[in-house]
Amino acid sequence: MNTAYTLIRRHCHNQLVERGWPDDLDIETNLSYCQGDGVAFYGRIHTYCILKLLPGLAGRGYLSEQDWREMDDCIGESNLNIVLSRNSLANHYAHAGTITLEYEDWPETMSEPLMRCLLAALRREINDLCGSVAADGYRLMEAINPSWDNAVIRHHRTPNFAVTITEVEPVGGYGLT
Repeated sequence: MNTAYTLIRRHCHNQLVERGWPDDLDIETNLSYCQGDGVAFYGRIHTYCILKLLPGLAGRGYLSEQDWREMDDCIGESNLNIVLSRNSLANHYAHAGTITLEYEDWPETMSEPLMRCLLAALRREINDLCGSVAADGYRLMEAINPSWDNAVIRHHRTPNFAVTITEVEPVGGYGLT
C-alpha cells in the first residue's frame, strides 16, 4: 500500500497547488475503511498564498465578491499567516476534522467578522479537498486491489466436505470497454 499512499499524497499535493495552496504542506493519509480515515494536510499559509487562495474561494462560492475584495485590501500589506495544525484527533486519525486553523499577525484593518468569514471559507475548502482526495484515494486503492480479489467470504468444514466461498472477478471482467 505504500505505492498507493504515495500516489494519493501526490494527488493531494497536486490538488492543493492547483487551487493555490502552498506546495510545502505536510500531507497525511490513512484510508483503511475505518472511522477517522481520510486525508489531512498541515502547515503554514503565508500572506502571498492567502491572497492567491482568495479568487478560488470566491469562485467556488465560499466567499462573496465583496468579502474577497475587502480581504484582498486588508491582507495585502499585512503579515497575516494562517497555521493549519494538528489537533488531538490527529494522534489517531487523518481527515479534515484533525486540522485546526489559527491565525497570526491579524491585520489591524480587518474586522473580526471578516476574519471569521475567511476562516469559514478556508474550512469549507479544507473539507472539500480532504473529502474529494480521500474519495479519489479509495477509488485508486480499489483499482489496485479490488475487493473481489479472491476474498474468502465463508469457509465451512464438515467431516466429509469443505466448502469455501470466495469472491471472484465479475463475469464481465473489469467493466472496461
